[in-house]
Amino acid sequence: MLQEICNNKKLSLSEYADGWTLKISKNKKSFFIWGYQFPLDSAPVRNICDDKSSHSEILNKNNVKTFESFWFPSTTTDFSKCEEILNTYKEVVIKPNTGTGGKNVLKASNKKELINAIEKMADVEESFIISPFYKYDYEYRAIVLDSKVKVIYRKDRMFVLGDGESKVAKLIEEKYKKPAAIDPEINIKYKPKKHEKIILNWKHNLAQGATPTVITNGKIFTEIQSLSVKAAKTLGLNFGSVDFAELPNGEIMVVEVNGGVMLEKFSQSSKENYEKSLDIYGEAVSLCLKHN
Repeated sequence: MLQEICNNKKLSLSEYADGWTLKISKNKKSFFIWGYQFPLDSAPVRNICDDKSSHSEILNKNNVKTFESFWFPSTTTDFSKCEEILNTYKEVVIKPNTGTGGKNVLKASNKKELINAIEKMADVEESFIISPFYKYDYEYRAIVLDSKVKVIYRKDRMFVLGDGESKVAKLIEEKYKKPAAIDPEINIKYKPKKHEKIILNWKHNLAQGATPTVITNGKIFTEIQSLSVKAAKTLGLNFGSVDFAELPNGEIMVVEVNGGVMLEKFSQSSKENYEKSLDIYGEAVSLCLKHN
């Protein structure tokens, strides 16, 4: 995608580290892109956005309502504090303090599940957070660039509709040839009633099989647009994404903020979304050249 942008803008593109690091140049100006990070934000801001515990606390203390998070080192052996959180909220999410895409994100509703999740974290992560599990149908992502919201989309999770005869396993096979991750709690032998909707994953990540639906108006759009800019300004973020949950009572809360902007799955979902991704990355490239 960046190669196409560089061709259109007549820019030079050099690749390093198998394409993970890129250098874009024009005349005597140049800048690097590392992974999904453009040089539009300082290192501290990017690190804060990558640190879920830090940016959650900053946002909550600045009146941007965000999911609570409690930080622990993965080497922790004091499970009593973790159990106190579980006892308070009854069901919790355990996930890496850094990272994206729903990887190594686990859920627990009892002591055994909690301890198992913490032990798994110790094998793969340096630290983790525990947050209350909020049950909600819709999650949204807003891409913010230069204090403006460039796109807002809803993440629609994979689901099947019952026909009154088929088991969930057959319905999945018919609708999704090779589905992404399915919640292990799903009973694939269950025969849902006609028109009964079965959500296949509690996670809302595109990497976990959800699909994006762009929204351009309405109450939700207006509220998320305003909160996205407020969250970005609070953190000093120029280019990033903000995830939101729409709770059953209609309340909108920030789930997390990301300092890197990943548009691969979004751009692959439709021609329109590919063009929108080109526009967003293209504007980011132009701003990088302007400021370098």
